[in-house]
Amino acid sequence: IGNNERVLVEKNSKRSINQWAGRTDSNKWVIFDKENANIKDIVDVLITDAKGISLHGHLVKKKEAA
Repeated sequence: IGNNERVLVEKNSKRSINQWAGRTDSNKWVIFDKENANIKDIVDVLITDAKGISLHGHLVKKKEAA
């Protein structure tokens, strides 16, 4: 919690249409608000909470997918 993680946006969150679900480089799920991100984008997310096996956070900035 409190760290920035690079996340690959993979799909809509199961719990909210207003959030994305993506994975970190270490294969951890991260849930965050959609804002200006799209599927296949690589984004930086500030981790603010951990619930079960998922991390939750806020979008920091968008990077183009490779």
